[in-house]
Amino acid sequence: MVRLIEQAFASDVQALAFIERYGALARPTELYIPAGAQSLLKVFPVSCDISATDCFETGKYSQLVPNDAYKSVCWFEQNGDAPTQIGGAKAKVATATQNMRFVCWLNLKKLGYDDCKGTTRFELAVIKALSGSRSFTVDGITGRIDVVSTSVIQQDRARVFGRYSFAEARNDAVFFWPYGFFAVDLVCKVSVPVGCVDELTAQTEIECITNW
Repeated sequence: MVRLIEQAFASDVQALAFIERYGALARPTELYIPAGAQSLLKVFPVSCDISATDCFETGKYSQLVPNDAYKSVCWFEQNGDAPTQIGGAKAKVATATQNMRFVCWLNLKKLGYDDCKGTTRFELAVIKALSGSRSFTVDGITGRIDVVSTSVIQQDRARVFGRYSFAEARNDAVFFWPYGFFAVDLVCKVSVPVGCVDELTAQTEIECITNW
């Protein structure tokens, strides 16, 4: 369900004027980074749109790390599990209530903002863009999303980025002026007619070993 939700929101997010690097749906990914004679285990938010080969062999694992070359870096991530229930007339509708989080790092100087208003205007813009209900067709699946609630979480880097290695103390600079960050939590109800889901077929085996 999380991919369906992200894809249904994607065009509205990308239409926001302050969005530059959008990572779609991301997940925490572990890998070992060479550091002198040893390797250190690091955790990065990696877009689900990046293949394992691109991630580990071409270094794209760092694309969602805060970077002052961009106006902003943002993505969605799953925020807890969601039970899926089958109901409706003749049990033909699958529904799930899913918690999602929209995470955004901002380069305020590059965006042209030089004041003390913080990130509130950006948070409200995201809430406005994502609130309400919408129909979607993603990967051949048609359904409906109702955003039940939205909330801005405490602006604390440990709460927003704590699961990722770049939140470590030595990276303080990317969390203070002229940079900013915020996260918006959403509770989404998703309804999908079971009959519109295509039958699965076997895919080609993935032979490489990854850390996904």
